[in-house]
Amino acid sequence: MRRIKVCFVIIMISIILFSGNNLGSKIRRIEKEMKNDVDSMELYLKLGKLYHQAARKDIDDYTDKGIKHFEEAQKKYPNNDLIKVWYGSILTIKGKNVFFPLKKRKYVKQGLNKMDKAVKNYPKKLTVRVVRAKNNIALPDFFNRKDTAKKDLKYIIDSLENNKNLKGKYNLPGMYYSLAKIYEDRDNNDRSIHLWKKIISKYPESEEASKSEKQLNTYEIE
Repeated sequence: MRRIKVCFVIIMISIILFSGNNLGSKIRRIEKEMKNDVDSMELYLKLGKLYHQAARKDIDDYTDKGIKHFEEAQKKYPNNDLIKVWYGSILTIKGKNVFFPLKKRKYVKQGLNKMDKAVKNYPKKLTVRVVRAKNNIALPDFFNRKDTAKKDLKYIIDSLENNKNLKGKYNLPGMYYSLAKIYEDRDNNDRSIHLWKKIISKYPESEEASKSEKQLNTYEIE
């Protein structure tokens, strides 16, 4: 039994290291491309999103790298909503990870302000809403951002349901599932159960359908 546990731990560590190394190699490749094309907004966004992904996984010092990167990108493209919203999101990651409460609040507040401005300027741009929604869901409850995330998710879901061309570009079952979890956190179990059943009915092959079945089984047990 002990050998099995040791093997399991080794496998999990290997997966984490491989994931980190694979992401690191992607980052280094885009960094190299940027040296030959320093004014490419597309590369700025691509590299910034990779920094953001690494920051969420707490790999090396990519949070600070990402902040510096987006700060530079915003100077070059001050009106770009995607740069603004991703910049805001990585600032909140920095805030979540710093130790001192005042610094934590400072970084998160700065990040939220940037994301809110991006959504205010481009309220119909789904990617901007998606980034803010995912970010706000992950924040601790004392930042009081679940209502904002709920509004974003409802807007995203309505937009996707009314436009078949957009459905394949976003994870609609994931949006429904995230909304259901917010309702569950607010003790609105009827709404969350309704959404879990909807996911199972409309998207039976999705990962979210499997997760929804587990959620429903929990309530049936209770």
